[in-house]
Formats: sequence, C-alpha cells, structure tokens
Amino acid sequence: MIGKVTVRHDVHRIEVVFHGPVSYQDRIDTMDIVCPIMREHGYTRVLLDFTQAWPNTSIGATREEFFARIESEPAMAGASLAFVHGSDSHTLPTEHVSRVAGFIARRFYDPLSARAWLDATGPAAA
Repeated sequence: MIGKVTVRHDVHRIEVVFHGPVSYQDRIDTMDIVCPIMREHGYTRVLLDFTQAWPNTSIGATREEFFARIESEPAMAGASLAFVHGSDSHTLPTEHVSRVAGFIARRFYDPLSARAWLDATGPAAA
C-alpha cells in the first residue's frame, strides 16, 4: 500500500514510501497521485522507497494494466525513477517498460544513494 507521498519542492523531487503489500493496483493508484504533480510542477525525479514493502501481485490490476498505464502517461517521458530496496517484482517490470515509455529507472539499497543519483539527473524542473 501507499504509505506516504512527499513533494519536495526545495529539490524538485517527489518521494513515495510504500508499506506492507504492494500490488499493481497500488502502483497505478500511486501514479494517479504522483503524475499530476509531476505535470503541474514539471518535476521529473521520483524516489520510490520499498524498504518496508513486499510485492502482492495477486489482487487488483494486472501487470499488463500497469504497463498500459505507464505507457499512456505523458509525465513518464523523460522521468528518472529511483527505487530503494525494490524487489525484482517491484523493479523489473518498471525497468522493462521504461524503454518503451522513455524514462530511466535505477535500483538502490539506500535512500541517500538514490537521492544523490536523482539530484545528478536533470533537469530539476521544467
């Protein structure tokens, strides 16, 4: 589930913390929250922290529906996504579809490294 969404206007970044089981539907719901903020502010950098989460792909939307949502979202083009402690189930599908949707996704084992990478990607805001 989505734990917390923080908009860091000071560094032009959005940070999402997940807790407990995370389904494809949870990720679509997260996009429904985050993508309008990205479009409104021109932000392209998103940190997705799965440290306290685990995959639950047995309920809600399917992987194909999640892919379709990513591919149809204009805010994803040119975005940089940093996954913290994302399992293969959380990160591999997104890394795969990133090539089609035109964004970059990377995995990290600590939030400081993820933030440093995001801060090095640009632009900070449109």
